[in-house]
Amino acid sequence: MKHCGDTITACIASIINNSISSGIFPDTLKTASVMSIFKSGITDLAENHRPISILPTVSKIYERHIASQLQDYFSSTNILHKTQSGFRKQHSCQTSLTRLIDTWIKYIDNGKLIGTVFLDLKKAIDLVDHKILLYKLNLYHFSPKSVSLFTSYLLNR
Repeated sequence: MKHCGDTITACIASIINNSISSGIFPDTLKTASVMSIFKSGITDLAENHRPISILPTVSKIYERHIASQLQDYFSSTNILHKTQSGFRKQHSCQTSLTRLIDTWIKYIDNGKLIGTVFLDLKKAIDLVDHKILLYKLNLYHFSPKSVSLFTSYLLNR
């Protein structure tokens, strides 16, 4: 696709624009090839492998476009809390940890105690309730077509 970008860009843009206009994410862009990737340890044990899904390239282009639009929307509306660091430009685990440690140091300097609970949510994306996510999109004043697009995107995954 890199070598024929000039030729197919208009077609890809048309597919994406038609999908957005209709509020339907194409099922063919949701079909993934699943491969097993070895992590570490004994190669014969299933728990030492992790599955990865290889999606069509056009799907990745589409998702990147939507992610960019979402970031612009969230930035312009200030919906996200200032301490939200995940999936935001100029934010990272490091900025989040720096803010957290700075807060702890201020509390310690003021003679206060610090208590923390750390959770490791494996496969955290699998824990997201789609109904709640779609409900929140309505609360954030997403258009009905946008909510329909996300509903379609999440369906049959």
